[in-house]
Amino acid sequence: MNWIVKDSCFDKQLVTTNGNKYMLGNGYMGYRGTLEEFSKTELAAVTLAGLYDRAGDKWREPVNAPNGL
Repeated sequence: MNWIVKDSCFDKQLVTTNGNKYMLGNGYMGYRGTLEEFSKTELAAVTLAGLYDRAGDKWREPVNAPNGL
């Protein structure tokens, strides 16, 4: 099965959606699909599989690793 995921234009309003759509991963870590000039404002992130942060039992979120890119 082959997949092709593409967009024909850039829309700054869709930064979060596109970051999720173009996420890359190998089962151990993942990188949100963001442009190289993006920063934390545009939600650039490297996440590690199986590591989570939480406050009590209220919420859970993946842990971010240093962004080597």
